[in-house]
Amino acid sequence: GDVFVSSFRAAYDQPTLNTEVTMIGTPEFISHADAEKDYASLNEGEKRFGTVKFSASVEPESSAVFQMTLLGNGDKLSNMKLYKLTATEKFEYEYGRPDAGSFGDASGQWWIADFANPTVALSLDDDPTLETDKQYLAFFVIRDNDGRFDVDDAEGVITDPVTLVSTTGALPNNGGTADHVYDSDSGSSSGCTVGSTPAYDLLVLFLGFSAIALIRVARRRNS
Repeated sequence: GDVFVSSFRAAYDQPTLNTEVTMIGTPEFISHADAEKDYASLNEGEKRFGTVKFSASVEPESSAVFQMTLLGNGDKLSNMKLYKLTATEKFEYEYGRPDAGSFGDASGQWWIADFANPTVALSLDDDPTLETDKQYLAFFVIRDNDGRFDVDDAEGVITDPVTLVSTTGALPNNGGTADHVYDSDSGSSSGCTVGSTPAYDLLVLFLGFSAIALIRVARRRNS
């Protein structure tokens, strides 16, 4: 089936100014059929947007944020879930961006942001509709060796297969395949490009994260 996520990477906006996250190898986008075969099954009525398996190196016992692009499905935000997967179990991430005071130790939270406004999480209280085939960003945070979401016991290595699902089964129209190419040096991803105007959307994302970079530089100067 079609995959409706892409561009998996370590997020630019990390829990602290000093957080460093390096992807290990190539994040693997897994077909729906293989995900159903190799991992715990979804609940009745749920459908996958996409499943990805990844590893990253971090400072031991620190938290790291990862991101991927997804397409809207015309359904409410509250009908989306992110699961950590094992062969026999799945664990649901809690929706909501951690506040500044808890971000450095956070694990098991996730949130979605508008592609044009990546630093502001969509509010579950507002429960907006994810516009069909519009690009959004999904973020999630894991703490190294947190006992649940990091499946690698080695210090300084985070590994966690995750799957993004619709609980109602509503899916976007414009998908791709699970065959992605990831450039670990530049942090860029190519292959399946979700969305109808990728060049414009990437420019918007670049401008958004450029603003984050300026804020981080200003904070360092003032610290």
